[in-house]
Amino acid sequence: MIVDASVGVEIVRKTPLGQRAIQLLDDNLHAPDIFLAEVFHVLKRMAALNQITSRDAKISAALVGQMPLTFLTVSNFQSQLWDEATKISSYDAHYVVLAKSLGQPIITLDEKLMRRKDLGVEFVVVR
Repeated sequence: MIVDASVGVEIVRKTPLGQRAIQLLDDNLHAPDIFLAEVFHVLKRMAALNQITSRDAKISAALVGQMPLTFLTVSNFQSQLWDEATKISSYDAHYVVLAKSLGQPIITLDEKLMRRKDLGVEFVVVR
């Protein structure tokens, strides 16, 4: 299963949504190497907007390293990344290309991404 940063943020923040997501995870978890940067960016922004404290952001950031994820690069798939990035964000393209290359679904909270039926990947919905 490919874990999207939106799910990662909720898991490390230990939110109810994150707890529900954990129940859906399998034992074979992957993320593109941009995952860490995306999660840190969201946590940093949440702290800057006073949605969480700087202390909580730092604690959550430390928990990312404890997630049982295998980080993979998609740099060998530049052509596919470009093709996907013409349809969706460049960041989302990393997850889609990784999902396609591994034949795995993506667990995400990004409803806009999940509505795309032309990407050729399955999505795991967290409710």
